[in-house]
Amino acid sequence: MSRSQQTPVTDRVDSITSRLAEVVRPVGRLLARQPLLILGLILALTFGIYAQAINDWFQTDDFLLLRGAKAVPFLTYVREAFDFRDFEPLRLFAYRPLAFITTDVLYITFGLDPAPYHLLQIAAHMLNVVLVWHIARRMTRSLLVANLAALVFAIHPIYSQTVIWIAANNSQLALTGQLLSFVAFLEFSRRNSWPWLGASVVLYAIAILFHQEGFLLPLVLAIYWWFERGELSRDSIRSATGIFAPYGIVLLSFLAIQSFNANESGFDSFFKPEFALAETYAGALAMSAFPFLLAKMQWFHVLAAVVGVLSVGFAFVVNPQRRSVIIVAVVWYHVSLLLTLLFYTNLVVAVVPFMARKLYPAGPALAILIALVAEAFWIVVRPRLPAMAPQAALAIVVVLSALVVFRTDEMIDEFNVLAEDSQAFINGLQAEHPTLAEGDTLYVANAPLALVVFCTPGVLCYLEDAIYMYYGEVRVERVSVAELDSLQLGDDERSFCWLCAPARSD
Repeated sequence: MSRSQQTPVTDRVDSITSRLAEVVRPVGRLLARQPLLILGLILALTFGIYAQAINDWFQTDDFLLLRGAKAVPFLTYVREAFDFRDFEPLRLFAYRPLAFITTDVLYITFGLDPAPYHLLQIAAHMLNVVLVWHIARRMTRSLLVANLAALVFAIHPIYSQTVIWIAANNSQLALTGQLLSFVAFLEFSRRNSWPWLGASVVLYAIAILFHQEGFLLPLVLAIYWWFERGELSRDSIRSATGIFAPYGIVLLSFLAIQSFNANESGFDSFFKPEFALAETYAGALAMSAFPFLLAKMQWFHVLAAVVGVLSVGFAFVVNPQRRSVIIVAVVWYHVSLLLTLLFYTNLVVAVVPFMARKLYPAGPALAILIALVAEAFWIVVRPRLPAMAPQAALAIVVVLSALVVFRTDEMIDEFNVLAEDSQAFINGLQAEHPTLAEGDTLYVANAPLALVVFCTPGVLCYLEDAIYMYYGEVRVERVSVAELDSLQLGDDERSFCWLCAPARSD
C-alpha cells in the first residue's frame, strides 16, 4: 500500500507502532549484547509474581502431610516414607517417599512457619525455568526460542497452584529431577560420555521417587536420541538397548517396590483408564491453552484447544528444520499429561480446579511448543513487516506478558482463599479457647469448607489434621446447626465448642 492509499486508521496504527518501537529499541539493543540478561529478567519477574504468596498459610493436603511429620521422629518417618503400609498419614497418598521426607525436614527445621516452604517452591520453580531455557536452547540452538519458552513456563497462570500449594511440591521437585535428567542426557548425547548417562539415570530415579509423573521420560529421551542419530538400523537399536536399559531397570524396580507398598494402601485405585479420563484430558488440554479453571467445558475452552492444535500443525509445516523438536515436544507433553491424569481418573471436569496443578509436569514441553509456534509465525510475517518490526514485536511480547502476569496474580488470589479461611479458623480457635489441650473434646459447627470438603472421621479429615498440628490428639466432633440447641457441655469434663453460637463452652 502506497502512502497515498493509506487510511487514517492505518496512519494511526503506524504511529502507535513507531512509538512503541522507539520506546523498546534501547532495551532491544541492550538485550542483544547481554543474552543472559533476558533470562535474569524472567527470573526476577517470576520471583516478583510469587513473592506475594510467601506468607500464605497451609491448606488441605498440607495438614495431612504435616500431621505425619509431627507424629513420629525423623528416622522413623524416613523408614515409614519408604514403607508406609502401616503408617496412616501417608497411606492415602501414592508412593512418593522423597516428597514426604522433604516436608518432614522442613517441618523439623521451620515448624509451622509457611514462608520457608513457599520459598523452597519458588526457588524450585525458578530453577525449572532455567532448565527449560537450557533444554530449549540446546534442542533448537535458538536464543529466541529459549527465552520465549522460559518466559511462558515462568508466568503461565495455570501453574500457579503448583508453585504456591505446599502439598504440590512433589510434582514440582519431580519435574526438577526430570529436567536435570534431560539436561544430563543432552550432555551424554553431545559428548558420548557415559558418566553423564549415569547421572541422567540417577536423576530419573530421584524424580520418580518424588512423583510418578515422570515415568515415561525415557521414551521422550529415546525419541530425541533417535532424531539426533537420524537412522534406525540394527546397530542403532543395539546401542539404544544398552543406553536405555538402565532406565527400564529403575522403572521396573520402582514399580515392584510401589506394588509391595500398595498391598494395603489402595494402589489398585490408581491407573484406571475410565471414560472420565477422556473428559478430564480434554479439560486439561483446554486449560493449557486457555488458563481459566473449568467448572464445565465451554465453547471458548474447546476453541482454545483447537487453536492450540492447529498452531502446532502450522509450525510443523512452516519450519521443517524444527519438525524433530516439535515431535519430541508433542510426545513429551502428552505422555506427561496422560500419566498425570491417570492418577486422577475419578476427577471429572466439575472438580477440575483442583486438577490445575497436575498440568505442571507437561509445562516445559508446552512452553517449547508455544515458543516454536511464535518462531514459525515470525518466519512468515517478518518479510512483510517494516524495519521496526523487531522492536514492535518486543513491545507486543511485553504487553502480552503483562496481561498474563495479571491473570496469574488473579489465580494466586483465588487459590489463597482456601488458606485464608483455614488460617482464620485456627486463629479464632486459639483466641477463643486458649486452654484447649490434648485429650479434650472439641465440638465444631460451621467449619470452613476447605477443612471439611473431604472429611470422613478416622479416614481423611483436614479439620482433624489442622487441629492436631496445634493441639495434639483432641477429639473433634462436628455438629450440625440443628444439634446446637441440644448440645450439652458438662462442667466436669474438658469439652469446648467452636463456632457454636447457641452453645456455651467451659
